[in-house]
Parts: sequence; structure tokens; C-alpha cells
Amino acid sequence: MITRWGCSAWLCCCFLLVLETNSESNAIFTPDGKVHIEDRRASFKPWIRREHEEAAMELEERTNQAPQAVFGDPKVSPTIAKAVLSSEAHKADVMEGLKTVLVAQQTSASTASSLLLISEFTFFLMMLYLLNHKDVNVKRLSWSSLHTSVAIFVSMLLFMSTKSLWILLAGHTLDRTAAGVALSWTRYVIVWILGPVILLRRGVDDESREAWCSVVKWFTAFCAADAFGELMMIGVFTASVGAQFGGFVLCCFIIWLQCFGACWARHFVVLAASSEAADGVSPREMKEKWAESWQVAETTYAGYVLGLMLSMWTRFATSGIPTGPYGRPAGQNGAKSGWLQLWTGVSVLIGFIVIGLVYRLGAPERSWSARRFSQMTTSIMAMFCAWMSLYSLEWEFLYYTSTSSFGGQAADINSCILLAICASVFMFAIMRIIDSIADRTGSPAVRSTAIFCELFIGLTWQRVFYTAIMLSGKQYKQAERIIDVVCMWCLAAIASPAWAYYILPFFLQAKKEEEEQEGKQGKEGAEASAEATKDDPGISSKRPQKSTPPPAEKPKDDDEEF
Repeated sequence: MITRWGCSAWLCCCFLLVLETNSESNAIFTPDGKVHIEDRRASFKPWIRREHEEAAMELEERTNQAPQAVFGDPKVSPTIAKAVLSSEAHKADVMEGLKTVLVAQQTSASTASSLLLISEFTFFLMMLYLLNHKDVNVKRLSWSSLHTSVAIFVSMLLFMSTKSLWILLAGHTLDRTAAGVALSWTRYVIVWILGPVILLRRGVDDESREAWCSVVKWFTAFCAADAFGELMMIGVFTASVGAQFGGFVLCCFIIWLQCFGACWARHFVVLAASSEAADGVSPREMKEKWAESWQVAETTYAGYVLGLMLSMWTRFATSGIPTGPYGRPAGQNGAKSGWLQLWTGVSVLIGFIVIGLVYRLGAPERSWSARRFSQMTTSIMAMFCAWMSLYSLEWEFLYYTSTSSFGGQAADINSCILLAICASVFMFAIMRIIDSIADRTGSPAVRSTAIFCELFIGLTWQRVFYTAIMLSGKQYKQAERIIDVVCMWCLAAIASPAWAYYILPFFLQAKKEEEEQEGKQGKEGAEASAEATKDDPGISSKRPQKSTPPPAEKPKDDDEEF
């Protein structure tokens, strides 16, 4: 009897409890069969919150990993997707949640636009001051950075126009497919073959050779990065960190084969040319200048590709998320942010040390193999450090502004410009410090490390132009690709003459002035040292004591007769 009455009372209590929860709260059955009674105003239980957080993170990773680095952002931003999931999970009004998110994005876009206006004005005045600075070193660094940025911009426009034109003709993208990989490699091989021919035909004088070399090397670099990036993003190489490292080794082997074949081709072309001078310059000398220009271009794009592939593997090993060559950060969190900052700092430190050490191997008196190794290593480390710094900077910015909706889809271009301006100002300061240290120590190896800063500035502005072009035709879905192609060609037609006929000559002139000043300073230092030796006979009397007198005086007599 007691048991029956106890069971009946327990059932009645449960029934009344359920009725009460239907009026004031929700009774929720968990996957393990337990019942949780939850007030509507309270937060969800951990299992519900964890489920929706995982779904939101998965959606965010998928949207960020979408081929937006190639063409097109996802139609639904991660911020709006999170708002919808959160509203559905909390059984709140979805429209109210969307309104809140849109208002926050509008506010952040207004804030970014205001900061953008102030930053652009400040950056314009800073560049105007630096480009006309009295110090030839500062002037050369400013024109060099501007020259590199605009050259990357023009080459990037030409490269992206070919991709947009193909998508416009094909009707769809072929990314992450066998056809896409084949198309990327076909374009790269064609450009790799036509590049030397263009340099041979167009590079008549030093100025035109420098201009065509800049365009050819960066355009070839973008085509090569796209081809090798498609290869690295195949499922076989994205299965694990070790598999992607194997893909990096494969890319290194392919690049080595191409450089080896191009080296022999240049050698035979130069030997086949005649050494008889008709108008002052022999055909062989012209071919030697062409071979030197093409070697510089080849070293640049090979280092660009290898540095980019190495950064892809490092990004994968650090974040656990495979990203494309130009992929933006996805799934940011504090722990991964700390590891990424650590890896980036170590990479930049190692890069500076390696660039300074291998600089001596590139001296003119060194062998051809040593100079080639020095150029390639410098290019690889500079590209690797620049891409790791850019990826880490974007990661930090997106992580620390994720809660305020700043830098979302509405403010994406503004956030990119702000990052580029801040990075440019900071890198200019770093380059100035490096140049001051090089002047005080008299070591050109220290000055050679500034190449990382120049590339980093160029890559940040490349991201700005890329994002701006990709967002220019979003409003018009039917004619999006047509607008992209027209904008790219128009911008290239406007920027190319300004770069070729104004920026490039000023850059070469500033470089020439810096070389003349360094030569003048070296000559003055040698004369001052000779005068000090002549005025102080003790110095000259002490030097022969360490060696036998007759051999020490013999070269002196020979030099005087010569």
C-alpha cells in the first residue's frame, strides 16, 4: 500500500511540475534521456549551447574556407549566420536578432569609414613627405616601396582578369577540381615560356628592361602561386600536416627542375649570340643583360611560390585548418592566436638572421652557384615572413573585433585599408631603423633585410585592391564577372603608364643617387684613412714589422708605376 501511494504521489508531482513548466518554462529532453526544466529567461544548458556553438564554428570555418580568396565571398556572412543560429537556439525573434546585427555592422562600417578618411589623409601626407625627403636613403626606400606595391597591383590585375574572363566564358568556377588544376598549370606553363620572350624583345634599355622585368616576374609569380596552390589544396595533401609537407617538398622539386632547365636555356642562348659589336654593344652583351634580368625575375617568382607554400604549411600546422594561398584566417580563438603570434615572431626573427647571413654569399666575387643560392634564399625567407605576418595580423584583427562586428561584410574593405595603412606606417618606421643601423655599422647586409618590409607593404595593399575589386560587382549578380573584368582592365590601363613613366624613373634615379652617395662616402673614408696614415708615421712603421720589408714595399712600387 505504501509503495502504491508513494508511486501515485510521485506521478502527481511530476504531472503538476510539467503543467507548471508549460506555463512558465520549457521541459527539454536531452540526448541521454534526462529531463531539463529551463526558464525562458535563463540561458541554455551547456549541451544546447555547445551544440549551437559547434554548429556556428563549423559554419564559420566553412564560409571562411570557401574559395573567397579566388572569387566571391559567401552570400551569408558568419556574423549573420551566428545571429540566426543564436535566435533559433534561444527561441527568440529572428528578425530582431538580425536587426541588432545589421545595426551593429552599420555602426562598425561608419566607424571604419571615419577612421579610413583620417588614415588616408595622414598616409597621403606621410608619403608626400617621404618621397621628397632630403636623405637619399629614405627617398630610395619610399620610391622602392611605392614601385613594388604598384608593380604587384598591376600584375595582380592582369592575373585576376584572366581568371574572371575564364569563369565568365565557362559559366562557373573550377576550383578544387581536376579541370581547375589543369587550367592553372596550363596558364602557368604558357606564361613561363612567354616571359623570357617578352623580356628579350622589349627589354632594350635599362628602364624598359626593369619595367618589363617587374611585370613579368610578378605576373608569373601569381600564375605559379595559383598553380601550386591548387596542387597543395588537393585532398591528398590536405589530409594531414605531414601530407601537406610532402606537397611542399614536391613543389620544391618541380621548381628546381624548372630553374635548372631555364638556366641551361639561358646559357645556350647567350653562347649562340655573336660577340661582334656593330653599334657599340654586341648581341652577346645584350643577351647577357637579358639573361641577368630573367634570372632576377625567375628568382623572385620562385622564391614567392616557395615562401607562399611554406607559409601554407605553417598556417596549417599552427591553426589546424588548411587554407589556400591567399586564404584568410578562419575559426580564430585565443589559444591558436597565441601560437600563431609565437610562430610568426620566430619566423620573422629567423628570416632576418638568414637574410643577413646569406647576403655575403651574393657578393660579385663569389661563384655563380653561391650568388644564386643567396638570391633564392633571400626571396624565399622574405616572402615567407611577409605572408606569415599578413596572416597573423588579419587573425589578430578579426579575433579582437569579432565581438563588436567590426570588420564584417559591410566594413570588410575599410578594415583591409586600415590594416594596410597601419602596416605601411609601421614598416616604414622599421625600414628607417634598419637603414640607420646600416649607416652606423656600415654593413650592407643589415640593409638587405629591408626587403621583407617592402614586400609586406606590397602584399597588404594587394589584399586591399583584391577585396575592392571582388566587392565592386556584388550588387549586380548577372553582370558581376563582366564588371570585374572591365574594372581590372581599366585600372591596369590607368595605373600602368603612371607607374612606367613616373614612378619607375624616380625609383631608378633615387637608387642611382643612393649608390653615388655610398661610393662618395667610401671614397672619402679611404682618403681620410690615407691622410691619417701619412700624418702619423707610427702607423706606417708598425705595419711592416709584422711581415718582411721587401715584399711589403714591392706592391707599393708596382701600384705607383701602374
